[in-house]
Amino acid sequence: MKVLLFFIGLFFTIHTYSQNTSIHGKITDQELGDELIYANLIITKNKKFIKGGSTDFEGNYSIPIDPGVYELSVSYTGYANQVITGVVIKEGQNLKLDIELKQSNDYIPFTHECGLPLIPFISHIPLILHDETSSGHTMESEEIRNMSTKNIKQFLLNTPGVSLGNF
Repeated sequence: MKVLLFFIGLFFTIHTYSQNTSIHGKITDQELGDELIYANLIITKNKKFIKGGSTDFEGNYSIPIDPGVYELSVSYTGYANQVITGVVIKEGQNLKLDIELKQSNDYIPFTHECGLPLIPFISHIPLILHDETSSGHTMESEEIRNMSTKNIKQFLLNTPGVSLGNF
């Protein structure tokens, strides 16, 4: 009798844990139908983070999740974020949800030369000034004599534009 109860208990335990629920699908470009590799997915419930994930090389995703009602946010660089509310996951259900993202015009174009991105309200500021061949200033001997330290390492550390490292 004990053996029979053991096997019945084991059966119900295995049956309960074998009912995995998940949300899965594919994320693609709305216009071209291309798969979006490494798109980000965030699952929230009552504005609290529950789980996250990303797509694989074919745009597929699968996130195991407990039954409940969730909000799914999908983001990808260069595309408008999409939020799907009221995603219902039922016990033993694997919900398939394919998502198409639309390209966004809200992106910052980058310059073709070395510099900061072009932003409409900020002028282009290059990282490297091509016509300037030197930087800093020359210290006169009087400035060096008036320094508070005579230690060469401290002197170099207090000099603007100089950094020390182990090379």
